[in-house]
Amino acid sequence: MPVPNIVGLSLNDTLLQMSRSKIIFNFTAQLPAEGQEAGTVVSQKQSGNRQTLPAYSRVDAVIAIPDSPKGNLVYGLLDERLPPYPYALPVELKAETPEGNAYSIVALQHTGNRLTIPYAVPHNTRLILTVSGNEIRRFTVE
Repeated sequence: MPVPNIVGLSLNDTLLQMSRSKIIFNFTAQLPAEGQEAGTVVSQKQSGNRQTLPAYSRVDAVIAIPDSPKGNLVYGLLDERLPPYPYALPVELKAETPEGNAYSIVALQHTGNRLTIPYAVPHNTRLILTVSGNEIRRFTVE
């Protein structure tokens, strides 16, 4: 599988790449440095579209996550330990706003173990993580 280069991508573009690729990104967060936008991927272990890895290989990446809200958005990084799966299963992170609006943040295929998903949602949004349609975790972003 080609490894997408996500360095410099916005949060939304990163989530889009995660949903389209069979590469699993293991994110860690750091505070944005001067000149870095919140939610931007600042580094990746393997960069460039020419490199290939087996499907569902893991690539480390660092994303800029501010420690306080930016505008009306709270940034964060979901870091969940899942059981290992014998094959990739559908995973989805959904959001429900305080007003009751529901939407999908990202849907992807995952083989289990460590799952990391960056997000930016309004304060008091409820996040729901599902695997194969079964709820794994639900929490409210403070």
